[in-house]
Amino acid sequence: MRGFPVYASSYLVDVVNQNEVIHQLKSIDRSSKTWRVTLHSDATWVEADESTKAGDYLQRAEKARKGYPLLNEHRYIEAESKFVVTAINRKAQDSKTIINSYMDAAAALLDAGIQIVEDGPRVFRVLCSDDTFKEIISEAFPHWNEEE
Repeated sequence: MRGFPVYASSYLVDVVNQNEVIHQLKSIDRSSKTWRVTLHSDATWVEADESTKAGDYLQRAEKARKGYPLLNEHRYIEAESKFVVTAINRKAQDSKTIINSYMDAAAALLDAGIQIVEDGPRVFRVLCSDDTFKEIISEAFPHWNEEE
């Protein structure tokens, strides 16, 4: 059985799901004798032998993914945070805004109703203008952009 492909064009959820499946398969069969990660048609796939614990798990995980696309929300949030930091950093550079804490900045933006979304495969963007970004950050953290 084959499942959980990741292409160069895959979004973060697919990457995180594949990593979660691999993590779980390692706990089922550390030797990797009944499962493997392979490259087929420009995608990395997880394969497991039929009628094995690994194969049964892969089949259950595929069914679970259809019901709820994200298999492990905690792992997704951990992975997403790196991309959110990159998006905020990019917007801060574009708007010439100093950021002392990316997580605080993200919270202020979200509190202001600004979304940070995956705009393309593993590329996140802050959905506001540079001026709006600078204004929100400056109002929330006036001391970050003070001249010393």
